[in-house]
Amino acid sequence: LADSTNYKTFHNMGLIYNKMGNYRQAIPYFNKAIDKNPKYGMAFFHRGEAKYKMGDQSGGCEDIHKSTELGYTDQTNEISCE
Repeated sequence: LADSTNYKTFHNMGLIYNKMGNYRQAIPYFNKAIDKNPKYGMAFFHRGEAKYKMGDQSGGCEDIHKSTELGYTDQTNEISCE
């Protein structure tokens, strides 16, 4: 990784795995991005998306709600959370 302290680098690696459908591999990268920047709503959203697609709907929705609390919204979100 280019700069291992950069939260966006970890987020981008997670996005690559998400796009490939490798959600289990994506989550640790999103976790690292969140560890480095706990207010990075986009990482919470994409981690939630990965959890949801792996069958963890409640964990996924929890992260998606957290991303909204942090001010991030995804216009293409197809995940339905109450």
